[in-house]
Order: sequence, then structure tokens, then C-alpha cells
Amino acid sequence: MLRARALTAIPLLLLACSDPPPPTGETPAAKAAGEEAVAPAKTLAEQALAEGALDGAITPEDYEKLLLGLADCEVKPNGIARDCVGWQAFDGARKDRRTLLRNMAGELSAIGRRHLGHASPAVRMQAARLASSLFGGDTASRDALVKAARTEKDPHVLRAMLRSVRSSIGRSDAVRDLLVEMVDHPDEQVRITVLGALSASWARDTAGTLEKVIAAVESDPSPRVRAYACRQLGDRADPRALPLLEKMTAGPTGDGKLYSACFRGLIGMWAAPVPHKDPSEKAWRLTLERLKATPRTDKVPPWAAIPNLEWAGRDELAKNAPWFDKKALLDALEALALDRDAHWLARTGAIKAMGKLAARTARLQRIEQSYADAAKTPGADKHVHEAAAAVLAVRARAAEVVRNGGERPAGEAKKGDTSKTDPPKGEAPPADASKANE
Repeated sequence: MLRARALTAIPLLLLACSDPPPPTGETPAAKAAGEEAVAPAKTLAEQALAEGALDGAITPEDYEKLLLGLADCEVKPNGIARDCVGWQAFDGARKDRRTLLRNMAGELSAIGRRHLGHASPAVRMQAARLASSLFGGDTASRDALVKAARTEKDPHVLRAMLRSVRSSIGRSDAVRDLLVEMVDHPDEQVRITVLGALSASWARDTAGTLEKVIAAVESDPSPRVRAYACRQLGDRADPRALPLLEKMTAGPTGDGKLYSACFRGLIGMWAAPVPHKDPSEKAWRLTLERLKATPRTDKVPPWAAIPNLEWAGRDELAKNAPWFDKKALLDALEALALDRDAHWLARTGAIKAMGKLAARTARLQRIEQSYADAAKTPGADKHVHEAAAAVLAVRARAAEVVRNGGERPAGEAKKGDTSKTDPPKGEAPPADASKANE
């Protein structure tokens, strides 16, 4: 009953939204055509909601009416404007679990295909999402999306179409050809979407893809695109990218953003949130070499890349990389944390990564004691001292919980709130903290 009331209330919002005014100088015929395109869309959305309210479920037919109700919504870089009444109606209706299940199964992909050429960018964008089911879309939808993408003029809609087919790059020559061609699109956001697809694991062993990403790092006109492409090289963990990453991480140039991004790509070749089945040993050894290099400066090594080293604590890395030496990495991180010539964010990042890697408490205590002189002095070194103290405090609380048989100290945290007592994953020491891993 409550849901029915909520659904029937939405048409009132739709009715309250007036049609947008026609452009200045618009002819009567054009004005009439514009009104004819928008007004029915709202009416159809109202009908769909009213019909859905009767049985508490939105059918595919109702869903299509709601899709058309997006006609006058604005399209933004991150999607359809959320404050548009048509979007609110559409989004509210699709939350019905039975409708969502149909969508997940690809039942609504035919609706999406029918409206890939709609006059409204918002309808085309959502149609592209519908045409691609949870499983990447069927062949008919994929072919329709590729065809529509080749003529799409709106860059935001084009990105939605490319995202809808990108996971098929390894099994569809048409998708591969489309993405390879689009790497030269004039819109940088489109190029970023394309390069993300070309560097993803699903593009592995797909001819001509890695080469395009490498070329973008070296020659794309946008510094932002170049940095993104270099960072994404880590996702592929392809040894052919290593010579470029070695060159790009030799030292910073310009503002250092490309250097930092490539350093992250280098780390990603062997330590990643989604572990590689075959991580790169050469990338690991080069990373270690770069971390140990001196003299360190406010840019060397790049502070933005250091947090990525926490992924070296994943169990899968130890399993898939018998050559990985955690002690050697911790030695390098400790040396970085103690080097006051390095950027303070690189030093605090090293300390936090050490915590994630379950470094011995003695290591962290050495760092804290080294910065004891800065404990009460405002400045960068004080932040480093506080970072070491914070990791040690978390570890001490965790050890106390272990000693108490799993019980937290009285009043320290509310039931269900583990943020104040439990350390981040991978940091908790055994009962005897001194015996923690290296």
C-alpha cells in the first residue's frame, strides 16, 4: 500500500513540471513538433506509474513509457541529471525488484535497441544502458550499439554506448575496431573511457589494444589523458609496457603528475586490488629500485603512488609471486618514512602501507621515536609522527582486545562500531604484538 501511494504521488510531480520554452525565433511548426515530442513522454510516464501502482509491479511496457519520460532531462558528464522529474520517476519505478530482475536477465534490451536513435540524448543514454544487460548484452544489442556509437554526436551518450560494449572487446572484432578508432576522438573524456577499455584485463591478448594505450601515454594532447593511460597500464600487467614505465618513472618532469601516474602503473603491474594471476617480477624489482633510490625529494618518490603499495599485502600476491620479498619492501618503506627530504605525504603513506603489510611493531616504534622531536612542533614532520603513533595506537587497542578475550574496553566503542578498536584489514597483530610479521 505504501509503495502504491508513493508511485501515484510521482505523477503529481510530473504534472507540476512545465515544458521547457522553445528557443528564441522558433517557427510555429518547430514549436509544435517540440511540444509533441515532450508532452506525450510525460503523459506516458504518468500512465506507466499509475498502471504500476495497481499491482505494485512495473512491466516492460510501463518501463518503456518511463524511458520516454526522460526526453526533457539534461545529460551531464556523470549521467542523467538526478533532479529531473522524469529521472526520478524512472529511477523510482525500476527499484521494483521484479522489474530489476527482468533487466538483469536482458529482457529489456530490446527496448533499449528501439530507442538508440531517439532525439533526446537522455533517452539515448538510458537506452544504451538497457541494451547492455548485466552480462554484456546479446549479439543484436552489441551490433546495434556499435552502429549507433559510430554516428553519436553527444560525447556523454557516446561514453555510455562505449561502456555498454567494452567488455566484449575480446570476443567481438566490431567492438575492438570501434574502440581502437575512438582512441582519437576529440573529446578527452571519450578517450579516457576508450583507454580504460583498451587497458582492462578483458582486452588482454586482443591485437592492437596495448599499443594504443602506450601511444596515448607518449603522444595524447591532453596531460590528463596521458596520465590516466599510464596509470591504467598496471591493469594489463603486460611485460611489453615495462620499457615505457621504466622510462617514465626515472624521474619527474613538469608538474610530476605523469611521473606519479606511471609510478602507480608500475606498482599495479605486480600489486593490484584485483590480484594478477601472473604479476610482473620485473615490475616488482623496478619498483623496489625506485623506492630505494636517493636522494629523495618532495617529488621523488611520488607521494600519490605510495598508498598503492598496500595491495602487496594481499594473500594472492604471496601465492602467485614466490619471488616477492615482503621484508625487502618493508625495509624500503621504513627508509622512506625516516627520510625527511621526502614529501611528508610520501612518508605518512609509507607508514600506513607498513601497517597494512603487518610490519613489526618495532619498525613503527623506530619511526615514531625518530620524529619525537616534532611531536609538539607544527609542521610536516609532526604529521609523520602522528601517522606512526596512530598505527601503533590501533595495534595496541587490537592487542588489548585479544588479551581481553575479544571484549573491547568499556565505553570505547558502541556495539557494532569497529572503527575505534579494530585495525584496518591486515594490520591486526597476534596476541604478542612483538611477534607480528616482518
